[in-house]
Amino acid sequence: MKIATYDLRFGGKLGNRVHWKKIMEAAGPDIFLVQETLSPEHYFPKDLATDFTRQTHWQAVDGREWGSAVYVRSGQVVPLNPLSPELSGWVTGVKVTGLGWPLLADESLYIYSIHAPSGRSSYVRRVNLILDLIKVQIPVDATVIIGGDFNLTVGFRHPEEKLQKN
Repeated sequence: MKIATYDLRFGGKLGNRVHWKKIMEAAGPDIFLVQETLSPEHYFPKDLATDFTRQTHWQAVDGREWGSAVYVRSGQVVPLNPLSPELSGWVTGVKVTGLGWPLLADESLYIYSIHAPSGRSSYVRRVNLILDLIKVQIPVDATVIIGGDFNLTVGFRHPEEKLQKN
């Protein structure tokens, strides 16, 4: 199974919105998590747009034309309720049924595309809140894929480096 994630930065360049199409052609992902994206029909010719919108759940961030999306190549996409009104579009979740391998026939897959929002608290706190809210939304034994733009950096810390709180 191929999974790709991409932040388009405000929907991508006006007049050159080819990002979705290029990633589909180059990587052929089974699952595509997109942040800061317009709705998928902005990126495909009309004859292809219907197929992609049927397999995609997209939500705009309140007051913005862009948001987050989840695309799956196969299975039925069932949109999940927003984690909270403030996170709608920043986090988009779906339940996918009928996916097949690697799941059993009766299993569902929960997928979340996350773009950690800026705010008064640190990104670490915001991402932890998002993860806590996801945990409450899904069954305990669920199979879950979480990806996106967390606005966090991960790296190796040398013994002499002090831990920072944000």
